[in-house]
Amino acid sequence: MAILKRKKKIGWCESQSGFDGNLLVEKPELAAKLKKAGFREPRIAWDWGYDKYPEVEEQIKILENVGFNRKDIYIFMIYNWKFDFEEMEKKRLKCYEWKVQISDCRNRPLTQLHDNYDPMKDQSNGIDYHINPNWTDAEVKQFRKNIRRQNICLRQNLRYHSKILERKKIFSKEQIQALKFMPLEEAKNYLPDLWIPSEITPPKNREKWIVEKIEYNCSSPIFHQISTSYKILPISQITD
Repeated sequence: MAILKRKKKIGWCESQSGFDGNLLVEKPELAAKLKKAGFREPRIAWDWGYDKYPEVEEQIKILENVGFNRKDIYIFMIYNWKFDFEEMEKKRLKCYEWKVQISDCRNRPLTQLHDNYDPMKDQSNGIDYHINPNWTDAEVKQFRKNIRRQNICLRQNLRYHSKILERKKIFSKEQIQALKFMPLEEAKNYLPDLWIPSEITPPKNREKWIVEKIEYNCSSPIFHQISTSYKILPISQITD
């Protein structure tokens, strides 16, 4: 692949599954070859428990030392499996500490011929898709949600995630900048869905998945005053 890249036959390569990081530790020169061959966004498999984190950290450093950016390194993790929600959340937090992204994989038995997973509704009856006995439907969906938000924070250098803030039309550019840099406790006054990735976040109800819909009243006269004056008011005043 390195020869093909040099001859401009290929531009880059990407792994869809996680590399066996133990091979990188045994032969760290392989990391340099991956870089030379044009691999991007390498994935390391972390299929085991939280206690294996020192080994995973060593593998990350090997890739970083040959020129891979941490934000472009993914940790491949299986959930809805034998390790429960709390353990997987600890692994998620460790990845946030390392500033690497997560490529999550929901466990589905090869023997199961159907999968009607729907993140927008409660499926706690266990009929629609496979739910491991160590997990609940709510935990499966909460973990996936946490991963998505954390990856966004890492890619965009954000201290927190807010779905409301993703809607660019709600706030002006000046207000968005102010919200991004103001103290977190103050930002919570304006963003009721503000989420901090450095904290374990379980579902509100472990036995039933609740889809939270947060409405932001953009039709309020007060909101239009904000738009013209760039003055940020607390959410309670905007939605009155």
